[in-house]
Amino acid sequence: MVRKAGVYTLLFIINHAKKEVLLIRKKRGFGSGKWNGVGGKVEDTERIREAVIRESHEECGLTPLNPEWKGMLFFENYDPHRDAWEDMLVHVYTADAWEGELEESDEALPAWHPISQLPLEEMWEDDAYWLTHVLEGKRVSGRFTFHDWKLKEHTLITSKG
Repeated sequence: MVRKAGVYTLLFIINHAKKEVLLIRKKRGFGSGKWNGVGGKVEDTERIREAVIRESHEECGLTPLNPEWKGMLFFENYDPHRDAWEDMLVHVYTADAWEGELEESDEALPAWHPISQLPLEEMWEDDAYWLTHVLEGKRVSGRFTFHDWKLKEHTLITSKG
């Protein structure tokens, strides 16, 4: 059996002076109701870095000036309702400079959060394992296996940024 993974981006904009990170609460679609970084699917004709910039501008009005690649995460979910696997390959980025005005979109409500007080109970379960490493400037590589989007096992490797 061949499984194809969709390729996605995830960006965390960091305000170092205020020790805050920009998160969005998804209003619709995949992950609706959860806090996350900005991001989405890489289009067929796009480079990954271009997708990071486009998704940020579309979802929150900010254009990151220096997106820095922080790693890759592989998510696999077994969907018992369809008896099928869903696979996602996610490139994780951070940025600490941006242009534009923060604004709500049809898809997302953006808000700054203290890095020391992430709303992990309202985020994806896996974020508790890797996000703080990324916000500390480290690189991550990981695999997270879900069953009906409940985390069953994970592997994570971190390294200095």
